Amino acid sequence: TSLKELSKSLKLENYVVFAGQRTDVSNILSISDAFILPSLTEALPTVLIEAMASQKAVIASNVGGIPEMVTDGVTGFIVPPTNVEALAQACMKLAQNEILRNEMGRQGYITAQKKFDINQLISVLSNKYKEAVANG
Repeated sequence: TSLKELSKSLKLENYVVFAGQRTDVSNILSISDAFILPSLTEALPTVLIEAMASQKAVIASNVGGIPEMVTDGVTGFIVPPTNVEALAQACMKLAQNEILRNEMGRQGYITAQKKFDINQLISVLSNKYKEAVANG
């Protein structure tokens, strides 16, 4: 079953957009309730950081660096990469619970600011370089 067919069978076709590759991600996020990344492979997807920084609850596959980015049940849901049923259940939880969506979005924003803020990353990297130089 394709995800498009599944969304139709669950009567979600008016709520789910399969946007494909886009350059206007921030515009799309601003009108979205949540962000879903059902990938089979990923390293450290920056689009998840964008979604979290936009205060969106996220649902993502348990692959690559995603578990280091998303705290399951706090900033969103992590699902097995080929488990369509788990993905659908996570989508339904967020679709049916605005309070949960908003709280996960808020927690995601806090996480994005703490872990992925560019100034924070530059500071950490700079300190690592200084430490490496000092230790020869």
